[in-house]
Amino acid sequence: MGAKFKVGEKVRIYNHPDKSEIGKEVEIINAYHSDFSPQKGYVDEWLYNVWDGTKSLGWAPECDLKLLNKPS
Repeated sequence: MGAKFKVGEKVRIYNHPDKSEIGKEVEIINAYHSDFSPQKGYVDEWLYNVWDGTKSLGWAPECDLKLLNKPS
């Protein structure tokens, strides 16, 4: 399965351990397909490096991000 988001798309953080990050609008700056995680074992998930306009906020799994509504 392909990546849900593309580099350059704007997304909103939907889930994050630091509650102050939830709701932030960020931009995808890199995408990586992971097939192994030391914590989870074998997985099949996309990870996205996100940027808030000032700094990289690190890598976020696809399930923690939502695409912003595109203007009509």
